[in-house]
Amino acid sequence: DPATRLKALDNWPANTFCKSMRAYKNFLIALNVTKNGANLPYLVMWSSAADPGGVPVTWDKADATQDAGEYDLATGGDRIVDGLELRDSFMVYKEKSVWRMDYIAGPYVFSFRKVLGISGAMNRNCIVELDGLHFVLTGSDVIVHDGQTATPVLDAVAKEALFQDMDTAYNDRAFVFKNPFKSEVFVCYVAVGGMAPNKALVWNYKDRTVTYRDLANLHHA
Repeated sequence: DPATRLKALDNWPANTFCKSMRAYKNFLIALNVTKNGANLPYLVMWSSAADPGGVPVTWDKADATQDAGEYDLATGGDRIVDGLELRDSFMVYKEKSVWRMDYIAGPYVFSFRKVLGISGAMNRNCIVELDGLHFVLTGSDVIVHDGQTATPVLDAVAKEALFQDMDTAYNDRAFVFKNPFKSEVFVCYVAVGGMAPNKALVWNYKDRTVTYRDLANLHHA
């Protein structure tokens, strides 16, 4: 239907849903998967490699002729939230940890290794890439990391002000986006008393300055 900007993903398995889906190399990565009504919050599922400009031909891990597969990241018990490519790796963000996913080919296809054990992502779309780094809104801080070492973005005063102003009942509505024309990252959140993201902490990653802006109940950018 040309009036609808949505299309069913070819070859996606029936009765299967995911919290987040991202592209990495020639693969699609499905994160926090639900199959036949059963949520599998630690599951990473990847497709077969797609031809350029095409979509994967299968997600069937039992097909020995393809690279599709899945892996449980159950260590720590924190659920998968989102993921994003960083340089040549794919970072899987859980609630309290970050895992590095690397393509190694062969029977295992991907390797998995924990890189951060105290910081995850607050919500989907709370990660953006900044010149080979990831900027992340976590459940208790705002950080940048290179896949190995995390560095706080805010000083103690700015961090306390942000999390005191944020309504924790709506953490699942927070998101982050980048405005490269002004070298800014917006951390959009629901301030106390609101119900949709109505305020943003704005970090200028060139000047390392912090400002705040009011939003008109913005859900995505």
